[in-house]
Amino acid sequence: MQEGATINLTIIADDIALDDMNVTESNPGALNTDIQGLEWTGKLWAHINETSPDTIVYLNSDYSLNKTVNMGQDMNDLDYVSDTEWYVVNNTHALLWNGTNTSFDSSWDLSAWFSEISTIEYNPDNDKIYVAGFDNGLNSLIVKFNTSFSYEANFTPVPDDIEFIEYADGTWYTITFSLGSYTLRKCSGEFNDCNYPTWDFPDDAYGLEYISSTEQWYYTNNTHIKKIDLYRERGFDYIIKDTKLGYEVSEYFSMDNNDVTIYSALIDVPENRNYSII
Repeated sequence: MQEGATINLTIIADDIALDDMNVTESNPGALNTDIQGLEWTGKLWAHINETSPDTIVYLNSDYSLNKTVNMGQDMNDLDYVSDTEWYVVNNTHALLWNGTNTSFDSSWDLSAWFSEISTIEYNPDNDKIYVAGFDNGLNSLIVKFNTSFSYEANFTPVPDDIEFIEYADGTWYTITFSLGSYTLRKCSGEFNDCNYPTWDFPDDAYGLEYISSTEQWYYTNNTHIKKIDLYRERGFDYIIKDTKLGYEVSEYFSMDNNDVTIYSALIDVPENRNYSII
């Protein structure tokens, strides 16, 4: 009997961006209104509820109410770093919160850079904090600070209003607002170019969260928390030919298999032969 070998075909490439954002779930928040900002702690959801004054709301994983914390002031966004370390912003200040108290532990005045702050995001890869909003000339601006909020750099990646920024597995994303529509933008580098790919939201977008462990995206439209798909995996078809004999040893075409896409394949072939793979 002739000895056998196995050819391992596995695709190594970035996922393909969908042309349109695909909403796969829509779950009403426990308070069902005025949701601003969105964070996942690994156990609980958290968001701001825009009452007067605003509260921070914790939701269980099934979106039922866990607890609320009345912070005594208006807030625009929040960012989870750890169970005892959160960053929050209002129009002019960045605030440090321990996740439980009804007051903030520290406050930094950022009015020298911003007339109105919209969002804040901590980057664990470089231990920096990024804040976005309108500068004092009402232009969109992103500013990088260290954890003591000393200025390091600023960026103006797009002319549209920057509503939220999100750092996801080494890549920056922004939500922008223009002409009545919200758009999610993937950026290259440190906000070098945020124009491809882009996805338009089907409705308003008041918060964005990426969960790295599941590679899943969520946003809120003020009343619901929605799960979305932005990418699909790259698949492939193949033909393996014996180069000497010229015949096909194995082939796979998704169109002949109910459009089922494959991402890897193990093909047993006779040993000591030369094969071409198409």
